[in-house]
Amino acid sequence: MSQLSEVELRNFVGKELKDIYGRNLGRVIGLLINEDGELEAVRIEMADRSLAKYPSELLSFDMSGVVLIPSWRIEVDHVTRDIAIARKRIQALDDLLKAGDVSQNIYEELSETQKDSMSQMKERHESLLRKLTKKCEELRRQIDEMAKFLVDVKLEYKSNQIEEKEYKVAYNAIQMSLNAAIAEKKDLEGALARLTQS
Repeated sequence: MSQLSEVELRNFVGKELKDIYGRNLGRVIGLLINEDGELEAVRIEMADRSLAKYPSELLSFDMSGVVLIPSWRIEVDHVTRDIAIARKRIQALDDLLKAGDVSQNIYEELSETQKDSMSQMKERHESLLRKLTKKCEELRRQIDEMAKFLVDVKLEYKSNQIEEKEYKVAYNAIQMSLNAAIAEKKDLEGALARLTQS
């Protein structure tokens, strides 16, 4: 997130919160700013009138409002980065032993620590894979359901059960939701591919 002043941040109160796929989630009703003037979180009135709070790391700001980045995207970035670093550390430790820059007993102690750390990261990795696979499957079901709704609306229109105006409103609403779900599913599949390769 770019550094915005407290005054600039306060201009976002009342603005829409959308997800990165363009779905309207609610509106900003408050900001949590620390004593250093840094944004910590944003309070949101969700579209269903419930209240929520999102940490600043999940947010980006543009002229139209605030955009929520899915938490799973941040998780994928953290997990893949942490695993890559752990692998490099294990390799570097092996290289130090081969070069004679570390004694065998220190190597074994540090190696055990690194392997334990890698084991924990692999557990996080597997848990995230399961979570994203489940979410991808849920999106696939939602996409199928929306596609059926779209066909139903077309059938109603073609069989003169609804007027053109009603058809256009329903068609556009369903199509926007369908496009957002398809984009999110594609994004999730890309994240799953990254996780599988890490």
